[in-house]
Amino acid sequence: MCSITAGFDTEKLLPLLRQNMTRGNFTHSVAQFAYSGEMKRNDRYGHSLALGSGLVTIVDAVLDTPTYKIIHMQAPTGASGVKTEHIHPAETDRFLLWHNGILKDKTIADIREDLRLDDTWDTMLLAKSFEFLGDTWTDALSEIDGSFACILYDKKLKKLYVFRTQSAPLFWDEALTISSTTFNGAEEVPYGVVYELELLENATPTVTTFQAKDNPYFMPEEKKFPQAPVVSPQAAMYLEKDKLIAAAHYYKEAMELIGVSFEGDDVKETPMRVMKMWREVFCSVGQTLKAVKEVSDPTCEIKLMQFDKGHYNQLVTCQNIPFISTCSHHHVFFPGKGHIGYLPGEGLMGLSKMARVLEFYSRMPQSQENICEQVAKFIFENVKPAFVIVFLQATHMCMSARGVKKPGSFTSTSKIMANPKLVGDVAVTELKNEFFQILSLGNGFQMT
Repeated sequence: MCSITAGFDTEKLLPLLRQNMTRGNFTHSVAQFAYSGEMKRNDRYGHSLALGSGLVTIVDAVLDTPTYKIIHMQAPTGASGVKTEHIHPAETDRFLLWHNGILKDKTIADIREDLRLDDTWDTMLLAKSFEFLGDTWTDALSEIDGSFACILYDKKLKKLYVFRTQSAPLFWDEALTISSTTFNGAEEVPYGVVYELELLENATPTVTTFQAKDNPYFMPEEKKFPQAPVVSPQAAMYLEKDKLIAAAHYYKEAMELIGVSFEGDDVKETPMRVMKMWREVFCSVGQTLKAVKEVSDPTCEIKLMQFDKGHYNQLVTCQNIPFISTCSHHHVFFPGKGHIGYLPGEGLMGLSKMARVLEFYSRMPQSQENICEQVAKFIFENVKPAFVIVFLQATHMCMSARGVKKPGSFTSTSKIMANPKLVGDVAVTELKNEFFQILSLGNGFQMT
């Protein structure tokens, strides 16, 4: 068993190195990146580093210098110890690879045959298979049978990547300290995921190696390491473009834990279908609705033209707008109808835009109360009416199909916003009463 330790903070790395020696301390290799600026964390895309240019001379395993360090400790594989050429990282023209794990003999044989290589060092074989594929190197990961946790540096793109299989331990924290053994404040690096650590400025790694003096884990040549348990994820490792594949894999695993089976041709694609459904249903997640004059992104922009209201000074209402949203507490649907009314201020808005605003805020995990607030606020701030009211009615599956199980019940919520310079308190009450009277006359309350 080998170990990988990486990070900026020397004080944090030193105890981790001592801790990781229990996994093997025969040889060490250190790669360091000079950097400037702060490390950044982006929860959506994984982690990224802000690095600068220049090199730092390595004088020991770790330094009190502002560098990002990658330290690999190699367990011995025989009485002769680890060969010098087997000290990490394995280097090809394009890649540097730090690897902790064991590949199955068949995988090693297949790579050697496919690439016509004489190498037997599994780390170098991995690196050369990545080199062969180039920009599509992640395609190789789903074909590898074995247990591995890796840090990969792409010299062409100046980027670091972190990834692991389920059976290979690897942990990290928000400061991007990485270790093969857990530590205070650490979380497991999700397996089946390739995390990209972007180097914002060019940084060239330098590598140095040294040998530990005393190795308590030196083993006789005939003793072999036990084969690590192999868990081969069904999903391919992915970068951002392949998220759906890994999401389907994790969904399948979660459902199987509670006894749901996906055996059979009719249901084996169900996890992917579910993920595609959620991608469609949650299409507004991460988006901010904007009112624009010309639409370039229809997923989050509305062409909000205002028309001359002329002499019109009465309520405008749009009733029975169907919507379906998703309860943020249970992730089940709540279908309903929306009713929106406003008293024109500066001008009239297109009727379809009321439906579009409601649709946008429905397409994310939500509460019915929050949708009311968001729709009313968007119209009030962008259309600038004298008065706006949003009234929603919905049937919640979290009440109908689970929990108290009360089908047929529905929930009503409303939100009123008004410009006090254009309407007074009395007028607001009168406009609200008029709005609900219009709904009553138009059967707006019926949930049919």
